[in-house]
Amino acid sequence: RSVFNLFGVKDVVFKVDKVEYYGCFNPMKVGINYADIINAVSLTSAKEMLTSKFGFGLEGVLKNRETAVRGVLNGINQNNWNPQTDKNIYFNYNKDDIDGKRKNKKELQKELGLNNNDVPLFSVISRLVPNKGLDLMEPAFEYILKNNNQLILLGSGEKYYEKMFAELTEKYSGLVSINLEFNEEKARKIYAGSDIFLMPSRYEPCGLSQLIAMRYGAVPVVHKTGGLADTVIDEGTNKGSGTGFAFSAYSKDSFIRAIKMAINQYNNRDVWSQLVKRAMIKEYSWEISAGDYFSLYREAKLMNYKRKKERRT
Repeated sequence: RSVFNLFGVKDVVFKVDKVEYYGCFNPMKVGINYADIINAVSLTSAKEMLTSKFGFGLEGVLKNRETAVRGVLNGINQNNWNPQTDKNIYFNYNKDDIDGKRKNKKELQKELGLNNNDVPLFSVISRLVPNKGLDLMEPAFEYILKNNNQLILLGSGEKYYEKMFAELTEKYSGLVSINLEFNEEKARKIYAGSDIFLMPSRYEPCGLSQLIAMRYGAVPVVHKTGGLADTVIDEGTNKGSGTGFAFSAYSKDSFIRAIKMAINQYNNRDVWSQLVKRAMIKEYSWEISAGDYFSLYREAKLMNYKRKKERRT
């Protein structure tokens, strides 16, 4: 408090309903309390952060400002992430040329030392940190590989997880490729060549990987949280109109059930081709998000004007 007095901050604001947080100054709390509008990067995340599970100690502050909370999804640059023009992948293709995706799969298998078999090829592109759902991945990977499916992982992070996943290479030779690095060119090839993209995050305010995966026709299997819930339409509960598979309960059993559903769909090629096509045509560009942000800024500007006119702080 004495430090803030040096900068002219009056004691009147150093209160629990303003800037004080357990005897300290909390800049995030200040932003929440004094903002005209508070925005999260998805509608579901906007709701989740009002709860103790996702509020990280500030859920009470957010709950008090609930009427100011909004949610606008992030987007991707669809010119940059475009399988029809991407120079980093083996073959270019589009929603009407799914055979081009199969060609990418064969080349990817060859480059990464996987058996040239027509089985579901799963992929993970992620930082190897706990909130990405790594505790669910270990049993899920075992299920995938024991059933002679294939798996590619690209990412780096905590050494514990790196070691755990690297050991799969010896155990399941020809079925798994573990790449402990960040490599954008390789990531693009994996998006283009894999059939099913795994993203079982504990929490994910928005997420971009699932958007890119759908753009490249890699059908996502996701935990129904945050932006994953808002962007992936579950085929299990929306038969014939889904764009992926989403599981609600954060558990290995729920995750593996969703994976089983994806494998069953893959084995029905006509149904699978339609699912891939629906995922590829789903629009999540920045053009849409930018329009939502313009609306948000206009709303904030109007609220700010009214507040000043009424001489409210």
